[in-house]
Amino acid sequence: MTDDPLLLTLPLMDGESTFDYLSRLAARNGVATMARFCKDQGLSPRRIRDGCPVELARLGKLSGVPVRDLEAASIRKVAGGFMLRGHHILVSSIRKHRFRVCPACLRTDIESSDLRPHVAAYGRLAWKVVSIRTCPQHGLGLADIGSGTDKNDQDFTCAVRLHAGNLGALAEQAPRRPASELERYLRRRIDGLPGNASFLDGLELHAAARFCEVVGAFALHGRKTSMNAFGDHDWYLCGAVGIGIACDGEDAIRRFLTGLQRAYPYGHHVKYSPLPPFLYFKSWLNSRNCTGYAPAKDLLARHVAETPPDVVQDKPRITLVRPEAPPAVPGMPRKILVTSARPRRIEPTASLVARKPTVMDTGHPAASRPPYDPARHAMLTSNAAAAWLGCDASLFVSLQAHGLLTPTYGDGCWRHAFERGQLDDLLTRLLAGAELIEDTSDGVGITEAARRCSCAPVEIVHLLLADEVSWKGRHATGKGIASLLVRTDAIHTRLEKQALSGPTLKEARLETGVDVKVLASLISMGAMDTGIAIDAMTRSPVNVIYQSSLEDFFGEYVELMDVGRAVRQSSTDVRRRLKAGGFESDFEAINLNMAYYKYDKIDECYIGKKSLQ
Repeated sequence: MTDDPLLLTLPLMDGESTFDYLSRLAARNGVATMARFCKDQGLSPRRIRDGCPVELARLGKLSGVPVRDLEAASIRKVAGGFMLRGHHILVSSIRKHRFRVCPACLRTDIESSDLRPHVAAYGRLAWKVVSIRTCPQHGLGLADIGSGTDKNDQDFTCAVRLHAGNLGALAEQAPRRPASELERYLRRRIDGLPGNASFLDGLELHAAARFCEVVGAFALHGRKTSMNAFGDHDWYLCGAVGIGIACDGEDAIRRFLTGLQRAYPYGHHVKYSPLPPFLYFKSWLNSRNCTGYAPAKDLLARHVAETPPDVVQDKPRITLVRPEAPPAVPGMPRKILVTSARPRRIEPTASLVARKPTVMDTGHPAASRPPYDPARHAMLTSNAAAAWLGCDASLFVSLQAHGLLTPTYGDGCWRHAFERGQLDDLLTRLLAGAELIEDTSDGVGITEAARRCSCAPVEIVHLLLADEVSWKGRHATGKGIASLLVRTDAIHTRLEKQALSGPTLKEARLETGVDVKVLASLISMGAMDTGIAIDAMTRSPVNVIYQSSLEDFFGEYVELMDVGRAVRQSSTDVRRRLKAGGFESDFEAINLNMAYYKYDKIDECYIGKKSLQ
């Protein structure tokens, strides 16, 4: 241990976090882990991670980096959470044990340095914020590179070392999409710049992010909202839609709240029914305990108090119809899987998955766009551009994620801007050859067609652009995309073949009641098959369990504790009896207290015993 400056040091890079810098400094001095380096130098990694000024001063003396720079790049622990450059932020809003990175950024770091790859690549402070999921420079979704050799160490270089030779493949697998307006807004506030969004600026940083995401979730899914099953791509879409509502201030949020009430316009609770969307949203917001949500709660309270009586009606009487119990079958009954409404997912080989080159860092058009015409210079905001196209917010974000629209970033502003020329080009291609009709009975709009065909609206847009629909019409009184009419028969037949059915781990947890860790353990043992599907709305890769594999497993195997509950015996007694009969578990993980047996074994030992029925 010494307080003398190190001979081998590193500069703190622009945007780098202090704790990731400490990890690189250890690697620069040839020490395998950050923990070992800190022990040798008498530093406390926990106190540096928590932004302790005294410990940061010692690190500054060793590294030669000004203490004020280390403090500005730190996430300082305070009562009730952390401080990030003057912004209070909750623990749940910070990535602590797993690293998300932009592979293209790390490749640039490595290529522009003479240092070893894992020393040259550095972690950005913004990547630690949960609601930031996309790199604005490269238009890539952040890739998960795990936690290194020990998740509790939070050692950045250990995690990078495992992937340094695979960054090209990670970049290829990452979803292509522009950074959403929410992500750009959060980055701007983190950098100490004004957000210029009156209502959101009054919320704490973490509250503004989550409020936008949840508003977007309700705007997109309404009563079907199941946020516990959302993945990163879902939250990206929700955040992009939510800030489009919240950025316009209180009046826009009030319109959103009124829309929620009118979507299910009854004022009292119905037994055995889900909460109405408005009450679900109200319950979520009022359950936020921190003061950061105070302006949002106040707005909600004023809205409820001022809501006209004609918006809220009395609920009708609903006769409860209980489902009939299935007929009893011999032996142990099979587990009933409750398949929830999942986002549309398609095969990776589907035609619309083809990658399109984009350049997101300079604001220039994507390579797939027509040449820029200076005569078409009018710029529109996201909301205005969506209205110009005649589409809703979710389809508008999908068009960007699929590379069909490319935002241009204004100088010093987080808002997207769209050249009216590219919007007109898209409309021209979509409407070309459409038959002008007065009677809408010949077809349905894109949104309704997507609902009937169980697909995403953007998939139908792709078919229209590729001229792969047998007929399309245009209603005389409609505008833009909203005026388009299609026939669903051929569309359903074509798109049905591209569907890939299966839940993510979070979705499988809700559908089976089995813990995520147990499901992951079963997958690692080969009990179920998994693969990559593509989320149709955001074109993001998603890990799923194949539906057939999930059903086959739970149709053939039962968990030991479920058997115990069915026969009213302890798990130990059940195991003892099975072992006496010569039956061993087929899949077992002692650390998770999990053991699965074939139903045939259970039926042989317990036939005639009282079952789950």
